[in-house]
Order: sequence, then C-alpha cells, then structure tokens
Amino acid sequence: KEAGIPRKVPKVEDIPGL
Repeated sequence: KEAGIPRKVPKVEDIPGL
C-alpha cells in the first residue's frame, strides 16, 4: 500500500492506534 500518501478514503489499517 502507499505509505505517506494521503487518500480521500482512509482505511482502518491506515489509521494508527485504531
């Protein structure tokens, strides 16, 4: 997956601490 690239639809795995 693209790390460091902000997307309009963030996935659960892209949210740290969740």
